[in-house]
Amino acid sequence: MGGRNNQINQTGRWSGQSWWVALGGVALLALVLLGAADAWAAPVADRMNQTIPQPTPSAQPTAVPTVTPTALPAPTDAPPTNPPPTPTSSAGGSGPTATPLPTDTPTAVTTPTATPTPSAVPGFGLLLQLEALPALVMQGDEVALRFVVTNPGSVAAVNVQVRDELPKGLTLVESSVDGGEASVETSATGATILHLSWPSLAAGAQVEAIVRVTIAANTPNGAVIDNLAAAWADNAAMYTAGISLGMPPALLPTFD
Repeated sequence: MGGRNNQINQTGRWSGQSWWVALGGVALLALVLLGAADAWAAPVADRMNQTIPQPTPSAQPTAVPTVTPTALPAPTDAPPTNPPPTPTSSAGGSGPTATPLPTDTPTAVTTPTATPTPSAVPGFGLLLQLEALPALVMQGDEVALRFVVTNPGSVAAVNVQVRDELPKGLTLVESSVDGGEASVETSATGATILHLSWPSLAAGAQVEAIVRVTIAANTPNGAVIDNLAAAWADNAAMYTAGISLGMPPALLPTFD
């Protein structure tokens, strides 16, 4: 108290030195307070200026639209009633006119037709008769076979032919042809083939030939020898005729 009192003058006021000391203390206190205020305000400002991270929104599932099936129309076999529109061209149209492409026309292939070879159709047929003389024969006999050819047509028959393949059991002896020719050949089986021919035969005319044969001696009783001949011409149809030579019966009647 004594020191403080020494600083106060007699009138109760601060001396000049004491005043400045007090003022310096106040200034120092003010600086301390300002430093503390700055230290407190800096973290607050940093926190205020800091960018707060926002949460990233998560992808929300997109709703799948529900597909409603549409009933298809029932198929029909009937053709469409409305024909397809026919494209038309306009002279004043702005768009280009489509030019149809040419259609390849296939070349027709002509198949050659075979021309049949014309064949002569005979307008008539010759007649042939064949008989044996004698009519009753037996083994070892000589028989005369008489061939008679007749032209019943209205025109002459050209290149008249008679063919006779003698059956087994008959052997050719000789032949005589009226106005024609006779020839003989042997077949692959060994049979004798007799050919009789005439250059022509007038309409309504006839010709004949005699052929002599013998019957084989070993021909059994009851056997029948069948002989068949054919006659034709270039302009006449074929005609056939035959004769049968029967041997004696195998069993003679007893007349009991």
